[in-house]
Amino acid sequence: MSAEVIVCTECGGSDITVDATVSWNVDKQEWDVDDVRDYNWCGDCDCEVGTDWKPTNNVRAAAINAIKKENEDGIPK
Repeated sequence: MSAEVIVCTECGGSDITVDATVSWNVDKQEWDVDDVRDYNWCGDCDCEVGTDWKPTNNVRAAAINAIKKENEDGIPK
């Protein structure tokens, strides 16, 4: 699996935030994402924008994503 970055379709920046609903998971002591909405905000453009996913050559990011995927599949941290 290769790492990806979400980018703004207007400026190509990656300072993207999204609107989501979350709920507190008492057992894991962390927030669980329930739903990600279609509202995307680019901090570089300072406005609501469309987004696109692009591959990245960042090896560290790819390793972190792989570990996260393993943890989500039930492998203990």
